[in-house]
Amino acid sequence: MTNAHSHPFSGWQIRSSLGYFTVGKIASGLIGLVLLVVLVRLLPATEYGAYVIWVAIMEITLLVSNAGAYPIAQRYITEARLSPNLPWLPRLVWGSLTYRLLTLAIAAAALLIFAQNLLDAVGLTVFSELFLLYVFAIVFEGAARYIDLVFDALLQQGRSQFCILIRSGTRLAVVLSLLYMKGTLTLQDVIWMEVIAALFGFSISTLILFFYLRQVCAGLKITSNKGPFELKRIFVFSLPLYVAQCMSQLYSPDAVKMVISRFLGVLEAAAFGLAHAFGLVLQRYLPAQLLIGLIRPVLVARRAGGGSNDELVHIGNLILKVNHFFLIPVIAFFGIRGFEFVSEVSNGKHLAAGHLLFWLSGLLLLQGLHTILSAVAIALEDRRAVLAGTFAAAPGILAGIALSDNFGANGMVAGLWISELLWCSAAWWCLRNAKFHFRINWGSWLKLAACGGCAAWVANWSRALTDNSLLDLGLCAFILGLTYLVVCSLLKPFSAEERSSINRLLPWPMFFF
Repeated sequence: MTNAHSHPFSGWQIRSSLGYFTVGKIASGLIGLVLLVVLVRLLPATEYGAYVIWVAIMEITLLVSNAGAYPIAQRYITEARLSPNLPWLPRLVWGSLTYRLLTLAIAAAALLIFAQNLLDAVGLTVFSELFLLYVFAIVFEGAARYIDLVFDALLQQGRSQFCILIRSGTRLAVVLSLLYMKGTLTLQDVIWMEVIAALFGFSISTLILFFYLRQVCAGLKITSNKGPFELKRIFVFSLPLYVAQCMSQLYSPDAVKMVISRFLGVLEAAAFGLAHAFGLVLQRYLPAQLLIGLIRPVLVARRAGGGSNDELVHIGNLILKVNHFFLIPVIAFFGIRGFEFVSEVSNGKHLAAGHLLFWLSGLLLLQGLHTILSAVAIALEDRRAVLAGTFAAAPGILAGIALSDNFGANGMVAGLWISELLWCSAAWWCLRNAKFHFRINWGSWLKLAACGGCAAWVANWSRALTDNSLLDLGLCAFILGLTYLVVCSLLKPFSAEERSSINRLLPWPMFFF
């Protein structure tokens, strides 16, 4: 058996995946930012609002329709990559992908049947024909994303990032081609962009997955009908998590977009959608937050191999602290320059997104903790913590709707904060009751917050240095970032052990904060 078969989650494999991960996320992040700016500046405000709501519908549909497929990839495909289980890997991968396509087809049929009612509920019946085309894109985008999840679970970040880049690059190429030929963009152009990118991306991802499985499982055969992945075991774990995922959509930002559109109007939804889009860029593309996609299979593999609770706590806390290290200066920047940033990006549109941007980026601090606790629960094969957190968080959306009467979209954002606080508290308590104590290093969090506050105070003085708004934003960001790093180097929010762990993953030991 080859070394690749024996050590699929070795230190070398982690470092290799980290390199692909970093390059891929930076590239796809830049493409995503360029595409976001192009769409928000060139699409009419109402059409951009409609697109924001349709993307929200897609995200909700993809999650609600997974019917337990996501937990299968996150937990059992990783376990199937271990040497004793490797002959079962192709069957589990192709079986779960077929299952995912079936659930997507059922979801698409439901959307087509109830399209008119859904569009009427969010006030977008004028675009009904385009929405039917968008449903086609939802199916293939969902299947392509499931293959991304499979590659993440196998610690194949090179393949995963390549597939994501293919779809992101196709979107940008189609939009720029249409803009060059027509000189303008419409919602119809954007929907065709989604269809082409989803179909092409799914085709490429499927081919890459086929050749990968043929390579890694060459010559391996299943010798027994009874394997480690019985349906009962899989669905006893996966279906409760699926119920929790469905419940979580009641208070998700995507659901909030639809509520805002229904009660406050499409333009308010567009402003919230713009702020949330930048929040998603942070959540998806800041390396620290997304390390969980790299580390989750390692957590599962080590737990399946008898790893200790202390090891899970150390890895989880380290990822969480790195997440906050990168996130806090961005939050500080939006706190002092949010309105100016939105004005420049949107060409003077959607100015209401300025203050929303600060609070939604701050919400990512809690969502980072949510992600870590969820990953720990999956590694422990503990479905109760996720279920308890989900049910505890549901009242947040009701609080948001009540607050929106007086505070508009700000009230809905407050509801999201309430939901995340309730989720994290309930999940942490359940893990503690299950004899797993996830200890949070509050002192380091306070040090990072102090660094961000000092950096914001210093950077705020840059207003008087230039009259050019774009140059002013760039100068402010530079001063804030530099000040933040200097203060962090003095306060040392990371322990010596944590700095050593980070430096082992870097080409050179250059992390000294």
